[in-house]
Amino acid sequence: MAVSITSIEAFETITKDGTRMTQKEIVHNAIKKLWSNMGFLAPTRREVTKFTGLETSACTARINELMNEGEVVHMPKRKCNTTGKRVFPVVSIEHRKDAMERLISRCLDDISHLGVNEKDLKVQYSHRSIFGSPDRSIIRFGYWNCIPVEMKKHIEKVTNTTMLEKEIEGPTKNKNSEYLYLIEW
Repeated sequence: MAVSITSIEAFETITKDGTRMTQKEIVHNAIKKLWSNMGFLAPTRREVTKFTGLETSACTARINELMNEGEVVHMPKRKCNTTGKRVFPVVSIEHRKDAMERLISRCLDDISHLGVNEKDLKVQYSHRSIFGSPDRSIIRFGYWNCIPVEMKKHIEKVTNTTMLEKEIEGPTKNKNSEYLYLIEW
């Protein structure tokens, strides 16, 4: 799709007069403020747009720039309070660790009735960048046995993703195999 001359001119104008940088700062500050105002819930693009009063296209463009610069990252899909649609919210890089820990905590809420001992469950999270694309987030759940289907469904519901399962051979023949479950978005 070709970019129209007026779009190029508008981009050059807001770059030269500093509007673009100001908008980016406004959007980044709004993401941080909404994080705490919304009870530590990552805001969606539309929620940021509504909060800032900027045009949707301007706000989305600034969020994309912040993502490309590694200042904000996606979190798992959730229902947007503005549109009612399921979309990827964003969180500032400085709040990513807290956001991931809160997400893991929600995954592990009330699992005792499923027959899983939380002490036996190893949970890790990490982030990686693939060929210059924005960071991908990964949560790893390690368990000595297959986790119950109900727990897997609960985690998939909380994270809005599908878990990948991989069996890893135990270090000794007497030990059961260990299972690794991955969630990536």
